[in-house]
Amino acid sequence: MDKTEQIFEHAWRHFTVHSAQRMQHFNYAITMSAAIYATLVAADEFDSARLGQVAAALGVGATFAFWNLDRRTRRLVHHSEAALKKIEQELSDGDDRAPIALFHASDRKTFGSLSYTSAFTLLFVCNVVAMTALGFPLVREAVTTAVIGWVSGLF
Repeated sequence: MDKTEQIFEHAWRHFTVHSAQRMQHFNYAITMSAAIYATLVAADEFDSARLGQVAAALGVGATFAFWNLDRRTRRLVHHSEAALKKIEQELSDGDDRAPIALFHASDRKTFGSLSYTSAFTLLFVCNVVAMTALGFPLVREAVTTAVIGWVSGLF
């Protein structure tokens, strides 16, 4: 095995481990969010403001923790991608449109596409807003008023 193959194998293993880890973190975040939302619904149904506040606070804290984990694993995935792109560059003689340049091709934006980073960030922000609004009635009123005003302004 020559040096380029060794570098490729190392970078590829690093990429697969951390990209899989990123997806696992996201799946755990979705599962945690579902449990928190179920708790918030139960708190509302049983008229337990304290339970709703505790669940919302835990949900916001956990969302923040998952957001930070995503930032870390995203950085690690990007390091791997950079190494793999360099190998692609060498193999394709600098032509980033060559069939071998898969990582370079994935960087090209397509109309209407949303990156994983954008999608994850949107979910995390929506979770924080929704959990806070559901757990704290005064915040709920302010958020509802703001959303209604924003939607009215669209039309």
